[in-house]
Amino acid sequence: GDPVESSHVKEKVNKFKGMNDTDSEEEEEEEEEEKPNLPQAMPLGGPLGMLGLFGGRGNMMNLFASQFPEGIETAFKNEKQEGCEVMGYLEVNRVAGQFHISPGKSLQLGGMTIQLAVQSANLNMTHHIKRLAFGESFPGAVNPLDETLRRLQHGAVHQYFLKVVPTTFLPVNGGDMSTNQFSVTESTKLAQDGQMSGGKPAGIYFSYELSPLRVNYKETRSTFTEFLTSVCAIIGGAFTISGIVHSIGTKCSAAIKKMQSPS
Repeated sequence: GDPVESSHVKEKVNKFKGMNDTDSEEEEEEEEEEKPNLPQAMPLGGPLGMLGLFGGRGNMMNLFASQFPEGIETAFKNEKQEGCEVMGYLEVNRVAGQFHISPGKSLQLGGMTIQLAVQSANLNMTHHIKRLAFGESFPGAVNPLDETLRRLQHGAVHQYFLKVVPTTFLPVNGGDMSTNQFSVTESTKLAQDGQMSGGKPAGIYFSYELSPLRVNYKETRSTFTEFLTSVCAIIGGAFTISGIVHSIGTKCSAAIKKMQSPS
């Protein structure tokens, strides 16, 4: 086409020119405002620092901010000294395992699980076990941890080691019941803060393992013949005891009369 005269060409003003420095400063201020403040008691060194390498420090900080808007320290202070009641049941595989009760919170960050625990030094894990059983109860069954009270010092780790024995109960009216019995030993030690050193936070830990043996209980009822035999045995024993007592009494009476008679 025809050439364009230079007088008709106007240069548009770049309104973004000269604002790069200002924009960068505003972006930095916005990033600082968006970053949640982590409490000083949760440094990024150690386990949290390693989590920052795997999941990203920003993701971890955002996760803490969403779960604890008032701050981790405030959430775990437990200023009201509250306790808790735990009840329910667990379904586990028939292999050795462990379950524990400890205040804290589990968070998922990507494919990793973060376990946040209360400071062990101020945690009192005194507890009262109303009932603990592995399966249904049957006549004559004894659960050794029922009505167990343990008063612990602050920051204690109390461990129960349970030996679970599979048991089959066969009642008189037919059918069978598959359940378990268990024996227990226990120990107590002070908590060691720091998961990287292999220490456990304060809590109540139950470690269980299954016995390779099975115990069978069969409920039976005595026959009429066995009943008569036991009655006869009781009557015979009563006559025997009465005869011995009568013989002793006669001899003692004769000896007393002999001593009282004049020589």
